[in-house]
Amino acid sequence: MSAADDAEPTAPAEAPPPPARKLTYKAPAHNLLTGVAGTAELNTTVAFTVDLGMGPLRIGEGQYRMGGDQSDIAKLREMIDLYGFGDTVKVDFERPPQATRVSFKAPPDRRRPVRMAEIHGIDHHAQLVAGAVDAGLNVVCVGLRRYEVFGTTGRLVQWLAACTGTTVAKALELLGITAEQAAAEDAASDLPTITVNLPKRETISVIVRDREGDITEVTQTERTIQ
Repeated sequence: MSAADDAEPTAPAEAPPPPARKLTYKAPAHNLLTGVAGTAELNTTVAFTVDLGMGPLRIGEGQYRMGGDQSDIAKLREMIDLYGFGDTVKVDFERPPQATRVSFKAPPDRRRPVRMAEIHGIDHHAQLVAGAVDAGLNVVCVGLRRYEVFGTTGRLVQWLAACTGTTVAKALELLGITAEQAAAEDAASDLPTITVNLPKRETISVIVRDREGDITEVTQTERTIQ
């Protein structure tokens, strides 16, 4: 056996690291608004996002996910600076957490509403608007400090009770309805299922061929079978 046969086997060379590259892909970009829940600073900011049409959605205690382009974000930050909310209210791009989590929550109410509420005024409007967003209601700015709130009667009652610091029973009394009437309205607000029954149809085809067997004419007659 030669000296070469006695030599230790040489370890394979490690593969060089892949070249650094930037991975680019498309995904919906959202913005994140955070602050201290229930404070005037955060409520006012949430109301302003509604004014801008950014569609805030409550995703946690004092946390809201919202849309909007760079122009909207610039206006929102300008408003935060103008009111001096920068120490408690933050706006940033939403970034995924390192640890993946699954959250279950009630989405905003998309059913056809039976009732609608209108908020119009300056005093306490932010508390009412932010409360409606927190309750999963749909809030749309339709004028200067004027908002329309849509949703099922049950959610509207819960929102009214929370914003006025009263009970659900008192909120129902303010609306002039009973709990049974509210439940009936919500049951009626579900979009009905429409079933269309079409009659049976018969189609008769008359095919004309030439001497070579190629189709030269087709006549179809349809009729309803009673």
